[in-house]
Amino acid sequence: ERIKVLRQTLGGKYNQNSIPSVFRIVWQEEGLIGFFKGNGVNCLRVMPYSAAEFYSFELYKHEFLPEDRKSWSKLQHLAC
Repeated sequence: ERIKVLRQTLGGKYNQNSIPSVFRIVWQEEGLIGFFKGNGVNCLRVMPYSAAEFYSFELYKHEFLPEDRKSWSKLQHLAC
């Protein structure tokens, strides 16, 4: 994720090189911690969406599908 963000926002040496080259640049300049900069903010951005998606999937699964999975039709299996 960090390499993608560097390539999209900073350009320059990050955008002119391949992804493995950018990986090496980050490793040499910042070390292991360089790959995790800004990850906390990204997690805060993704967590509400993921929680809502998980909750709605479970809610609709129990609402629309029978409890016995063996009695599900092929279409119901495909929907899940």
